[in-house]
Amino acid sequence: THQNQVDDLWARTTAWSELTPTSALSPARDRHALVYDTRRNVVLVFGGRTCGGGTHCRALGDTWELDW
Repeated sequence: THQNQVDDLWARTTAWSELTPTSALSPARDRHALVYDTRRNVVLVFGGRTCGGGTHCRALGDTWELDW
């Protein structure tokens, strides 16, 4: 359910650790697509939906790229 949407960011090497980006985070979302581009060493997130209070949800068509 959408009440569990969060906008935190985590990475796993040998253990999970929370990342602290230096730029804005994408909106909290669910039902998105995520891929890892091994050639460029980046993660891409596309689309999904973001939900406000109650049951109001909005479809997203944005793309975010994360590199580290």
